[in-house]
Amino acid sequence: MNDRPRPLTAIREEIDRIDDQLLELVRRRAALAGDIAAAKREAGARPPFLRPGREAQVLRRVLGQPDKLVPRATLARVWREIMCANTLRQGPLAVALAGPAERLAALTELARDHFGAAVAVTVQRSAGAALSQVEQAPGTVAVLPWPGDEGQEAWWPQLLSPNAARAIVRLPFLARADGTIALVVAPIAPEASGADDSLVALTTDVDVSRGWLAQRLADAGLSGQLLDSVKQGALNRHLYVVSGFVAGDDVKLARLGQAQVIGAFAQPVDPSKLGSS
Repeated sequence: MNDRPRPLTAIREEIDRIDDQLLELVRRRAALAGDIAAAKREAGARPPFLRPGREAQVLRRVLGQPDKLVPRATLARVWREIMCANTLRQGPLAVALAGPAERLAALTELARDHFGAAVAVTVQRSAGAALSQVEQAPGTVAVLPWPGDEGQEAWWPQLLSPNAARAIVRLPFLARADGTIALVVAPIAPEASGADDSLVALTTDVDVSRGWLAQRLADAGLSGQLLDSVKQGALNRHLYVVSGFVAGDDVKLARLGQAQVIGAFAQPVDPSKLGSS
């Protein structure tokens, strides 16, 4: 019986053949992205051509397949690069980022992990400046700190305008240990992925307690966590992250009174709950 290992040259030749096959598959996927772009333009869609719900579904499927040879973080990075390269084939895409100085490096890393190496990321002086870029530059999205985090401006009330951009992605999608969380804000409607959270803003003209707000949510059939409260003139704004995908015309909002959905996004994937990798 011959137990000698295979010659290195034979192994490398097989790796080269596999690389050729991978490259051909990537090209085929990119060609399909071009077909999708043509269909979107014909339908009158405008950049950024993002499908956050669809992308989350793809990543869940990929990451849900046990594989002890390839870490899930590596798989997520590879697929994100492929998907973002295909998005760039469809139209312009750029990132305007803002946040506290001490957290800019972490926020930039989140943006790079999600949007890939080919997408331009520029740091803005404030969240307001980043949101202005989203409004003025076609194909631009903002990456901003999680609402309510200490040391940052309350930027989320700027999304209360009916025509404002919306939070469409929570970063990171694959949960990490450092605890940094951010949101992607874009001029497109949020998209359900099958396992989502939503941002619901409640407005009151009198001071109310957390208990009162929580009861209003419960009466409307919603459960969530208070992220932040700010006062704007005579109005009090309260931001909740609630479980599930809540559409802007959901009947539950009518039960809440002055309530508005300013975003919805896929829930992050916890690697510890996916089994061995």
